[in-house]
Amino acid sequence: MTNKILNIFLGWMATLSVAAQTDAIKTGNDGKSWDIVTRSSGYRLEVSAKGEVNAVYFGNRLNLERTNRAPIFEIPVRGGYVAAVPMIEVIFPDGVRDIELEYKTSEIVVIDGYPALKITQSDKYYPLEVSSWIRVLPEYDMIEKWVEVVNTGKKGSIRVENLL
Repeated sequence: MTNKILNIFLGWMATLSVAAQTDAIKTGNDGKSWDIVTRSSGYRLEVSAKGEVNAVYFGNRLNLERTNRAPIFEIPVRGGYVAAVPMIEVIFPDGVRDIELEYKTSEIVVIDGYPALKITQSDKYYPLEVSSWIRVLPEYDMIEKWVEVVNTGKKGSIRVENLL
């Protein structure tokens, strides 16, 4: 009898784990906003009217609906007004150092059994593409983030000065 109860319990926990992973990343009705949640935290991203990807909330998941603080760039770069240390700094072949990212695409995928959001942005003028990845690790109550930078041009190199 104990093994049967244990198997039922383990099956129920596995079902909850899959449900938690499925609900960890939700896309808004507009297709350009996302809520990423763990057991205790929430993170909201939105694409502005200008095409900028902004973080508008990070904190307790219970307050996720109360996003009223000023947005900050999801990926701060050198160029224009930046309220944070630039995550990416480059020098283009013509010597220009400013990056102007705008939203291109997004998709939710599964990586090693965990849900992940990939948001791709590209520079408005130069062949630079930046993808930010956000993956939820529910058993650790953690959001993992990383960035991929690609020169999409056929010729010329882009010198990376800083990539955090």
